Amino acid sequence: MSQSVKSVTEWIVDLKLGDPRAAQALWDRFFERLRRQLERRVAPGQRMVDGEDLAISAINALCLGAREGRFARLDSREDLWQLLVVIGSRKAASAHRAAQVRRQLGESAVGASPSLAFGIDRVVAGEIDAAYLDDLGATCGELLEGLEPRFRELALLKLEGYSNEEIAERVGRSVRTVERHLMIIRESWRQAG
Repeated sequence: MSQSVKSVTEWIVDLKLGDPRAAQALWDRFFERLRRQLERRVAPGQRMVDGEDLAISAINALCLGAREGRFARLDSREDLWQLLVVIGSRKAASAHRAAQVRRQLGESAVGASPSLAFGIDRVVAGEIDAAYLDDLGATCGELLEGLEPRFRELALLKLEGYSNEEIAERVGRSVRTVERHLMIIRESWRQAG
C-alpha cells in the first residue's frame, strides 16, 4: 500500500473521530477535483449553485456523516471518493429539482403571488404527485435555511397567513420595517432562483 493511500486512510479514521485536521487534509486533497467533477453536473444556466457550492456542501456532509457514523463503507480512498461524488451528485440533482419547482411556482408565497394559489389548486385537484411535493418541501426548507433567523421568523409568519400588521405586532416592529424585510426576503429568494 502506497504512503498516499495510507495517509488518506489514516485521515478517514481521524475524520470519524471528529478531528478537524483530518477534515482540512481531506479538503485540501479532494476539493478541487470534486469541484471540477460536480461542475459538469450543474445544469447550464442554473444560477442557484455551482460546482464549488456543491463540493463544499458534499465535503461538509461527508465530514458530519463520518463523525456520526452514518457511512458503513468509508474505509479507503476509493470509498471516500465514491461517497463524495454520490453526495455531490445528489445535491446537484436536488438543486436542479428545486430550481424547477421554483420556476413552476413563480414568485414565493412571501410575495403572495397568484401562481402559488394556482399551485395549491393543483395540489387539491390531485394534479401534483408526491415527488413534486417532496421537491417543493425541500425547496422551501432550503430557502428558509438560507435566511437570517430574524428574516426566517418573518417569512414563516407570512407563510402561515399573518398580515403585515399582525406580523409587526407579533415581532415588535413597525409595519414599514416588516414590509421592507419581506422585500429583502423576496429579493434574496429571487436571486437564489
